[in-house]
Amino acid sequence: MVQLPDEIYLYILQCLPDLTGFTHKKEFEDYRQTSILLATICRTSRFLRTFAEPLLYRAYIEDEEDCNRRRSGEADECTRLQLFLRTLIRRPDLAVKVEYLKLADCLDHPDAKWYCPFGELFVKASEKLLSIYASLPLDKAHWRRTCVWQDDWKRRLRRIGTYQGAEVVLLLTLLPNLGSLDMYASERNTGLFVQMLCHDVVEAYSWKEDTQVENGERITVFKVLQSPSSSKLPFFSRLRTLTLAVGEGTPSMDMNFLKNIACIPSLESLCIEGDVTPFAFATPFRLPLQHIRNLTLKECTISDIYLRSIVESCGSLRSLRIKLPSYMKQSDTYCNLQALLKSLTPSFQTLEELQIYLSRGSSEHNNITPAECFDLRSFTKLRALEINMEFLFASASDPEPSFTALLPTSIDDIYLRMADKRFAKHLQVLAEEYKSFPNLKTLDIGIDDMPSIHAMDQAEMGWKMALNYCARELRNGGIECNVPVEGTHFNLSCGND
Repeated sequence: MVQLPDEIYLYILQCLPDLTGFTHKKEFEDYRQTSILLATICRTSRFLRTFAEPLLYRAYIEDEEDCNRRRSGEADECTRLQLFLRTLIRRPDLAVKVEYLKLADCLDHPDAKWYCPFGELFVKASEKLLSIYASLPLDKAHWRRTCVWQDDWKRRLRRIGTYQGAEVVLLLTLLPNLGSLDMYASERNTGLFVQMLCHDVVEAYSWKEDTQVENGERITVFKVLQSPSSSKLPFFSRLRTLTLAVGEGTPSMDMNFLKNIACIPSLESLCIEGDVTPFAFATPFRLPLQHIRNLTLKECTISDIYLRSIVESCGSLRSLRIKLPSYMKQSDTYCNLQALLKSLTPSFQTLEELQIYLSRGSSEHNNITPAECFDLRSFTKLRALEINMEFLFASASDPEPSFTALLPTSIDDIYLRMADKRFAKHLQVLAEEYKSFPNLKTLDIGIDDMPSIHAMDQAEMGWKMALNYCARELRNGGIECNVPVEGTHFNLSCGND
């Protein structure tokens, strides 16, 4: 058999999909098949195992059925996560390879068998921490702090007397290079033990809660007291992206837990999906989230006060994506677009992507945003904008200033949703002045319930003519313009996912 050069083997392995890219439920089977292929390659020869093994352990992804599966042939049956933990404890060199972790919305099984008590398992893992965290610049003070935490953690474990959620804490403490964490809310994933870990990592016990007044409004401010770096735990030190989701039929996300885990200082991107249980108080607040640069709130039932509080806490955002569910019609979850845009003022020099989809709200609210309050010209780095037009300008308002006159010249991509005949004159202005946007590449207009040609009145005919005129002029200028007549839907990806 002819021996191929090493770089040929490496090239073949590089052609395989990256396991960290399988993030959605529909892609789980692809992840499973790629993992099986890499595992098979590892068993082919020691030489190929050297290349394939780091790729295999780069990501760990669960689906909803993983806790129901058991491996036969074991002295005691184990879940897939427990087997993965045992491997990491035996092979700390593999623990440092894990970069992406997705913990599914697995049901908790009180009758599940444990192949090893987790107190004992954690003791074994503690013996490996020195080699696992050797790649991080930790001094003796860091190690002493970590050892103290380990002792406290084991005492808690014995005192509480249950292991539910302890395995997740153990996993999180074994992964020094974890960069992306995707976690569904459950008693196992976000329960007591995980909450205690996050509480200790951000040192929430030392926070100071204060009250201040801004524009006549009382605001609760959570201040982080500066502490020596040697007192901080090394866990999550390289975590950059965090997704917290609530599955169907599971409890809502606790705001106190969100407060702790979102304040991990290394975080840059935060995504929250699903219901969020509020604080006991209903006043605006400020959290130490200045490190967050990309914020996504998807299908969140969250009040207007909390939404604006989180946005203002982040400060200088690069990306803000908000899609609130259509069933939010209660007054306590009504969202004021005008106030939300005002809360973005600290990000006017950094914001590159803005995406806002708001629910219609209840009938007692006047949720139309005046033109002067939608002025985005100060956001000089804004490149992508996606918004549902229903909330912009009253139907009887004068088209001056036009919608396009309020946009920065830096804009690249515009996605307009829920547009209607009110915006015919705005589109005509865009067709005539699109050269004012030298970087404009894409205009995508989504229309809901466009009537048939036989049912159109004069205004609706003018609306369709404006759409066609705008599309023709922009296409002639080399700009991609998508103007479907009907059947459009909101695209949360801003065209990038």
